[in-house]
Amino acid sequence: MYRPSGAEKVETVVLGSTEGEDKSPFRMEVVLSNRGAGVKSVDLSNHKQNVGVDKRYRLLSPVEVEGKNPWLSLVIEKITIDDHVVNLSDLPWKAVRTETDDSHVASFTAIILNEELPVIELVRTFTLPVQPSAHLAS
Repeated sequence: MYRPSGAEKVETVVLGSTEGEDKSPFRMEVVLSNRGAGVKSVDLSNHKQNVGVDKRYRLLSPVEVEGKNPWLSLVIEKITIDDHVVNLSDLPWKAVRTETDDSHVASFTAIILNEELPVIELVRTFTLPVQPSAHLAS
């Protein structure tokens, strides 16, 4: 029987920033969840939610469902192996966040076991690249 294996607890990973181009080279902040390796929220750094308010424009947000975990965007829901459906939507995947000079990267890993033996390693990677300053663009 196939079953998934991942991390022990649900956690979030943040890529980018909403500080704006004067303080950060990112145009957005992406909050990822290791639950289902999905996107929890995306806020744009150079756009305000409302005129005269400093809160940033939220492009994506979870959908709250009474009595259930919130629905996240782009969650990996399931995988089918040998006609057996393995549910991945609520699995906390193992998360690793890295930074380079030109991007923030988050990788999520889940293992599919068959009778305690690993048979498949699933890896999902999100990369948020640094954006050139609008002042420097020609």
